[in-house]
Amino acid sequence: MADRRRLTALLGDLVRGDRELAGMLSLDELESVLEDGILRSVRPGARISGGGAGSVFLVLHGRLREIGLDAENGLGPGDLVGTVGLLESDLEAATACAETPAILVQIPREVAGRVLERVPRLVQRLLARCRQTITERALAAVPVLSALDSGALRELAARATLTGHREGSDVVRSGDIGDTFHVVAEGLAAVRHVIDGHPINLALIRAGDYFGEWSLLTGAPRAATVTAIARTTTVGIDRESFLDLVQEYPEIQQRIDSEARNRYDRSAAFLARVESAHDVRDTLRAIETIVDDRG
Repeated sequence: MADRRRLTALLGDLVRGDRELAGMLSLDELESVLEDGILRSVRPGARISGGGAGSVFLVLHGRLREIGLDAENGLGPGDLVGTVGLLESDLEAATACAETPAILVQIPREVAGRVLERVPRLVQRLLARCRQTITERALAAVPVLSALDSGALRELAARATLTGHREGSDVVRSGDIGDTFHVVAEGLAAVRHVIDGHPINLALIRAGDYFGEWSLLTGAPRAATVTAIARTTTVGIDRESFLDLVQEYPEIQQRIDSEARNRYDRSAAFLARVESAHDVRDTLRAIETIVDDRG
């Protein structure tokens, strides 16, 4: 009975807060979630997996840290673990790590789905958080952005856009005006250049890689086409935000500029070899034609 009263008191505290699920449900609704869920006690350092085909976790007590993000983005009473995977089942396995002893309610996926159906506005809030989480994680995985502290990273993520690309679709096209710096959040894409009507793969880019910096730094049109060869999600940073970033952090500009020139030189050298090989093949074909005609 004492434990039940304590849980009711914890739920009451959540209702009076404004934290995701808890701040949008009544005490009766929260108690219903508790009845359908499983109470879990976790120790510091324990990893919590949520989303996908599994469960969502409601934090009743304690502090957790989202995996891959700074500790300042911690989770506390009223927050949810596993919402990214709930809304996008292909994403995230281990999602959080307990920083203190914590009490959680493990909510089965189907129960969480029913709650979302009853509270549509909660979906919008969770989608916003989902996008912010994916964006922050993608930016934090880029080595050239390692100079950003957690606050700057969150601010940059808030200015960025998250875009999904179907397999076979072009993210950017050669010759287009470049107005966005792209970071791959998930998936796989190919950097391609067309010679004699045939696409030539210059590189493969995956989560943590970026592209589009050359056009933003030089004003030149896109030098290559980037095509998603699997379902791919990218984080886009517009020209103004990108230029603000490199102006405020000169070390980032130096690293990006250096890498951009190295990429350009490698691509130019590769294309020169390919075009030279095409010239040789064309010459050999011409010689063969002359020999055949004389024969």
